Amino acid sequence: MPIKHLKVLVVEDLKTNQMIIQLMLNKIQINPVIVDNGQQAIEILEAESFDIVLMDCRMPVMDGYTTTKELRKNSYDKPIIALTAGTTSAERDACINAGMNDILCKPYLASELHDILTIWGTPTE
Repeated sequence: MPIKHLKVLVVEDLKTNQMIIQLMLNKIQINPVIVDNGQQAIEILEAESFDIVLMDCRMPVMDGYTTTKELRKNSYDKPIIALTAGTTSAERDACINAGMNDILCKPYLASELHDILTIWGTPTE
């Protein structure tokens, strides 16, 4: 199944980062839904189904760690990929401990984004 069929939710508060990831995803024929914080992510995930969530870790209102823990507590089982500028092992551990499946370090390349979607993206029928 080609990854262009994936429904992708991007949770990212910075407009610049939203534009960059949108352009990268559009190049591989994915039109993501983008929300500004974890609270909005939880609300949209209650209403809609996505194949994969790309989650910024540091955001106002509700950060990525809290959001992921909340989603996992509510039995959300789809892949959640951390988008983080943090490269320390402590920050990586925090992502995994929160329930995230993998980590994409900022600044990431389009090829890295493509690879992570290929690994984790299992489209729902």
